[in-house]
Amino acid sequence: MPNPLAKLSITVSLLFFIVFLFIWFSIKEVQFEALRKLGQSAVSNFQSQSIDKSSIENSPLSPPDLRVLFGILTLPDQYQRRHILRQVYGTQSTLGAQVDVKFVFCNLTKENQRVLVALEIMRYNDIIILNCEENMNKGKTYTYFSSLPEIFDDPKGPNPPYH
Repeated sequence: MPNPLAKLSITVSLLFFIVFLFIWFSIKEVQFEALRKLGQSAVSNFQSQSIDKSSIENSPLSPPDLRVLFGILTLPDQYQRRHILRQVYGTQSTLGAQVDVKFVFCNLTKENQRVLVALEIMRYNDIIILNCEENMNKGKTYTYFSSLPEIFDDPKGPNPPYH
């Protein structure tokens, strides 16, 4: 027959463990909820800035003094990374300058990449797909920079042009 003191000790330990787990998950849930709300506000801020950006572009009164293009070299399968970067750049102020953030990668090789990247392009229009082989040290950066004049060769051109 087990010792009654040992039974009580195990019961109290289990009770404390259950209370600890309950408190732990409650704290984590609050933190996750706060992070989720932060992410939603960043996305809504990104969408509102996109709207504000288009109204500023079409406004004859206050054209931006400076326009900058950030090309972020990434891989087609890194959807989460692009989403996080969109949230980060979506929270930045664009007063006095227009900052365009574009994600750059080479040809899409898988069917799921083609579908998901096409959806991203329709949603955000911030992806440049180069005609090259995805690589780390074989000229992807050079291909990107040498393709820019052709990509942005628009007779109307952005106003002001990229610096």
